[in-house]
Amino acid sequence: MKKALINLLYLLYKTADRAYWSYLYNEYKKKYDVHPEFLFNGRNIKLMGEGKITLGAHSYIGDNSTFSVNEKSAISIGKKCLMSHNIKMYANTYVADQDFSNYPLLEKE
Repeated sequence: MKKALINLLYLLYKTADRAYWSYLYNEYKKKYDVHPEFLFNGRNIKLMGEGKITLGAHSYIGDNSTFSVNEKSAISIGKKCLMSHNIKMYANTYVADQDFSNYPLLEKE
């Protein structure tokens, strides 16, 4: 009986936990430019600030990650970007000086 009660409580906890994160991620989709095929792949992923956050199709980010943008700043994640857990990005300037899209790939020596 005790084990069944513990299992039931655990199931209720997991259901509530999933519902909470699903609700929060849907709120992010309303506030920021999140493609419908972007995946919040885990828990405790935070998007915050009054700037612009763009998250592309077929991309995802893992647990415990944070994107924070100040007003008039932006973070943009393109298509097919697979980002692990514990990613932290903070945009606090007007100059977008971290555009890596035109950098050459490093070749093995």
